[in-house]
Amino acid sequence: MKTENDKPEWLKIAEKELGTKEIPGDKDNPRIIEYHKATVLKGDHDEIPWCSAFVNWCMLKAGLSYTKSSVARSWLQWGETIREPRIGCVVVLKRGTKSWQGHVGFWVGKNQIL
Repeated sequence: MKTENDKPEWLKIAEKELGTKEIPGDKDNPRIIEYHKATVLKGDHDEIPWCSAFVNWCMLKAGLSYTKSSVARSWLQWGETIREPRIGCVVVLKRGTKSWQGHVGFWVGKNQIL
């Protein structure tokens, strides 16, 4: 059974952010704006897709390398490919019809991505 100590630091950081969400309307969640600052895009609205910004921010806070890109699929060029997922590994999903479209998060268990 995995304990808190078995989790990578970036996953512990990510879990503390659970519940963060966009603010409807003209206001923006300042925490999401902070995530965006970890990318070269430096988005200034919480409506801008922020999954890659979040993963970048978690890696930055953990003191590790990161892509600095706001594009989810940029994470395909980061780290190493593994055959079986491990707790906390970066997971990149394809979505849409464009090659750049995707989603990125952390593996926390079968059928669960944070």
